[in-house]
Amino acid sequence: MKKIYLLLFLSCGISGAGFSQTPPWYFINTGVENTHVILVQETIPMLLDGQPLQVGDYIGAFYQILDTLICGTGTGNTGDVGGLMVINSVSAATIWGAEPNVSNGFQVGEAFQWKIWRASDGSVFNATVEYDLNTPNITDSGYYVTNGISKMASLTAYSIPGIDLSVNQQLSPISGCGSLQDQAVVVLLENHDTLDVIGFSVNFTLNNGDTITEFVNDTIFAGATYEYTFNQLVSLLNLGDYFFHVWINFPGDVNYTNDFNKQKVTISNFPVVDLGDDVSICEGETALLQTDTFFAGYSWNTGSNMQFLYASAEGYYYCTITDHLGCQGFDSVHVTVLALPQFDLPDTVRFCEGLHKTVTIEGTFESYHWSNGITTPSLYISIPNMYSVTVTDSVGCSSVDSLIAIATTLPQIDLPDVVKICEGLSTNVTIEGSFESYVWSNGDTSPELNITIPDLYSVTVTDIAGCTSVGTLVAELIVIPPIDLGDTIYSDKLDTISLDAGVAFYSYLWNTGGINRVLTPTEYGEYSVTVSDGDCEGVGSVWVKQDTVKYFRQLIVWPNPSNGLLTFYLPKTETISIEVYNVLGQQLISDEIEADNIIEYDVRHLRSGPYILVVKTDDRKFTKRLIITK
Repeated sequence: MKKIYLLLFLSCGISGAGFSQTPPWYFINTGVENTHVILVQETIPMLLDGQPLQVGDYIGAFYQILDTLICGTGTGNTGDVGGLMVINSVSAATIWGAEPNVSNGFQVGEAFQWKIWRASDGSVFNATVEYDLNTPNITDSGYYVTNGISKMASLTAYSIPGIDLSVNQQLSPISGCGSLQDQAVVVLLENHDTLDVIGFSVNFTLNNGDTITEFVNDTIFAGATYEYTFNQLVSLLNLGDYFFHVWINFPGDVNYTNDFNKQKVTISNFPVVDLGDDVSICEGETALLQTDTFFAGYSWNTGSNMQFLYASAEGYYYCTITDHLGCQGFDSVHVTVLALPQFDLPDTVRFCEGLHKTVTIEGTFESYHWSNGITTPSLYISIPNMYSVTVTDSVGCSSVDSLIAIATTLPQIDLPDVVKICEGLSTNVTIEGSFESYVWSNGDTSPELNITIPDLYSVTVTDIAGCTSVGTLVAELIVIPPIDLGDTIYSDKLDTISLDAGVAFYSYLWNTGGINRVLTPTEYGEYSVTVSDGDCEGVGSVWVKQDTVKYFRQLIVWPNPSNGLLTFYLPKTETISIEVYNVLGQQLISDEIEADNIIEYDVRHLRSGPYILVVKTDDRKFTKRLIITK
């Protein structure tokens, strides 16, 4: 059969002890096979003088040995507190049967004799119990059955009619810390009768010493409590236990079970609490502060009431502890918050592809631990990745930072292998893209290089990540041979003339729009041609003039008469000489000039009048009459 045990600690067995927090009962545990369980629901009536029992009151079933009633109700071990405490929920009373041939529990068939212990004054009352026999499978009643189970239906008790004075509690002295000098003994009395009581005596002994008796000529009103202070003072000077026994005397008191109170008063040293030495923590950490021993209560200056405290802020922390006697002790501890080591890594590190970059932590620290296992302040980076480092200073505080390493592609330079410079001209080479810097071998620092001299040129470009690339080119000079179309051409037939620009060129462009190497003039004038070898250009030109001299066999001077500005038409020759004479035969002009078919000559400095003009060529002499008019 399943056993049901008490939900709270209980105890049993009537003795002569006075009021305490639990009844002065004890029980004997005779083994789990010697029990009878009484179910107690919170809804059943349990009354004393018609009033419900209070939480903290106890009930218990007793068995009889000769003339003595002994508590047979309880849970736990032999000698533990017995009985069943009244609570506001379902509970169960475990009843212990006797072992074979031993009178240490209920005998089979023995009736349960119930009692109530009132917590307010320690009074004990006989009680009557009725049982519920209507619940299936619970058919036992008020007699002990091994492994039996009963269900309580009600419990009723009455106090004995008449005068009932009780000693409920000793108010002073109570357990505490430090010696007590000349302390008053104060007790709480109560009149449970319906009539006032006048005049009674109270007594106490200390450590079973002399009895102190005092008569009180005062009134305790019906149903009231009364606080009495003995005139006799006591001193508790030494550490240790002191045993007080207080009782009341009044003729005709019908309830002796609550007439006395026994109390042990313990005097202890003030508790000593040790929070330990001052502590230092790193910023962001917490320090565990706690007392070295366990106490009944704790009060920290932070408001906590726990034995331990986690502290993260710098300052003093105080703890007041209270022991089981209500005595208090105090200690404090200072928490120092140490600043974390400060260092700064760049968020991103770019290094050139195929190369490496070194990152160094500024400052001096106790230790360094990089995520790749390196333990030096400097990290050699050649692989793109995320790297973190833990830095620890001389006091053991650590900080963590990280960076992302990105491999940067080397800058790309697109330069032609060869650049051709046309003679007498220059050319520009421009680097496409945007870079941080440019350094040409000739010292230029712009992305564009103006080249005038044939040479080998190199340039170093650097990008935003500091990566560099070098490019080179060769500048070659292109010389265009002279375009010789010859001297001025005199002809009276254009279709017999061919202008040839030469055979060494890629293209031709005449000022007439022609694109062939050879051009036949269609009119008199200047002809020019632009030739190209594919890179550079050259220009040549020539005059084509009408040959008018061949239509004349003598010198032609025009106009004549003239204002002095003359034009000569004569056959082509190397040089000519010009002489001018007046009518007297005096030579006024003697000049020699380069020859041509048509010559303009200025004699406007001569006065108006007739003159003789003599023109001599290589093989001919011409004489003309010249008239100057102004």
